[in-house]
Amino acid sequence: MRNKIYEISILILFFLLSTIKIVSAECNFKIRFGENVLKIKDFIDINTEDNLILEKYSISYLDVCPNENLDENTNVSYTFIDDELANIRIVVNNFNENNDASNTLKLMKYVKQNFGDFDTGQNPKIYNYFNSWKINNEIIIYKRIRNQFNIIEEELFITNEKYDEKMNRINARIEKGEIKR
Repeated sequence: MRNKIYEISILILFFLLSTIKIVSAECNFKIRFGENVLKIKDFIDINTEDNLILEKYSISYLDVCPNENLDENTNVSYTFIDDELANIRIVVNNFNENNDASNTLKLMKYVKQNFGDFDTGQNPKIYNYFNSWKINNEIIIYKRIRNQFNIIEEELFITNEKYDEKMNRINARIEKGEIKR
């Protein structure tokens, strides 16, 4: 009787452990929100003399996500506001309506594995929407939308509330013509 209870307990424990999803982002972006732009100078060529309010730098995903098997046409983009990291974007570049890079579904699989599953319907290749999460004060948005030229715009956008608000204020000033991009 005691062995039977032990066996059942082990079986239940095994089942519970096998259903738990362990979430861990494999990309090492090498910098955190709010940190100074100079922290990335070792892996990105930057011009610190421009002294712009808004600065953007891009690199290949291989520099920060080498083990993720993303498509070769994927870049990581860092946006800085007043020299502080404000957001990170992983962008898949499709160069024509064949959408070869997005049709591999590699970024979508990465997002699902690291931030949470979401409904893509029966055929994920025709998914045409976005999904968002708020995890530990970070705002995460995955977007996969066809534009007017039938090219899929696919990206993962990561920021936090503080820098999302700052970016909204800067975009409003850009629209008013108060500052240039």
